[in-house]
Amino acid sequence: IELQMEKLYASLSDRVKGAGLIELSTLVSGVGRLEAIRTFILLLFLAQEGKINLWQNEETEEIYVTVGELKLAKS
Repeated sequence: IELQMEKLYASLSDRVKGAGLIELSTLVSGVGRLEAIRTFILLLFLAQEGKINLWQNEETEEIYVTVGELKLAKS
């Protein structure tokens, strides 16, 4: 699991260019249901370790993954 977490984190960092945001739907686009579930579980482990943050837009129900020190505007 640790190796899969490292690979996913490296992929996330590359996709968001170091520090940024990506939608879960974009991340799992084109993969099967089981692989999407595996990815989500790995994201939960990464979030537990503090390497990423997960949050959900209550209106659209989209889940966002933030990597690095992303500065979000306070509302």
